[in-house]
Amino acid sequence: MNRIIVLLFLVNFFVNAQNSGYIEGIVVEDKNNSVEGVHVFNTTTLKGTITNADGFFKINVKEQDTILFSSISYKMKEIIVTDSMINRKGIIIQMISTIYELDEVVVNPYGNLSGFLEHDIKQQLNQNIITASSLGLPNANTPKMSYSERKIYSLTNHDGVLFALINKISGRTKKNNKIKAIIRKQDTIEKVRSSFHDSLFVYSLKIPQNQIDGFIYYCEVDSSFQKTIELENKLVLWDFLLRKSVEYNNIINKGSNK
Repeated sequence: MNRIIVLLFLVNFFVNAQNSGYIEGIVVEDKNNSVEGVHVFNTTTLKGTITNADGFFKINVKEQDTILFSSISYKMKEIIVTDSMINRKGIIIQMISTIYELDEVVVNPYGNLSGFLEHDIKQQLNQNIITASSLGLPNANTPKMSYSERKIYSLTNHDGVLFALINKISGRTKKNNKIKAIIRKQDTIEKVRSSFHDSLFVYSLKIPQNQIDGFIYYCEVDSSFQKTIELENKLVLWDFLLRKSVEYNNIINKGSNK
């Protein structure tokens, strides 16, 4: 009986060993150019990787695993791992570009020109100026984002649950969150510094000019700092900075006296 159990165990071990391994290859686009940054995700094991600058990837698999290839601007591609693919090198995965078709828009604001320059200029000046809003284009009235807002927006997942899961497994979400925190902190410093001239920090708060950023970082540790910023009231903010400058200067002076 024990021999049969051992035999079955060995058979199962060798079958699993033969049907598992890895696949590696290159992801290319329609024109056979390599594609960097494609998410290669094993939906069976919930593990994944990302293609490098040359479009190369390598991922552990076993037979019948489902491998998902996804990237912005390309249609998602899915393959089922077969026995012949395992431990095979040089697999080529071709991605198909996603084409976004817009509805036809006919813009003909100057269809009534007479051919007489002076007359046509006066006529056009009297007409309404054509803008994105007048044309009814999407997001025409959306406020323009600052550089920092655009950067944070680009680092935030807008592609659904699947991409969020892929980003979390690959570590990209954690990395992006750190970058967003740094951007927000830098924005806070710039907002405070733009509210008051440096001379006020130097002569009124007694903060050396080369330490202004450090002083604001010190203020940021206070739990009430962010709420004070959000009030957008310069008098309240200045009162807060006055109180914190006393604490900050005491710490600096104690350190210099040691």
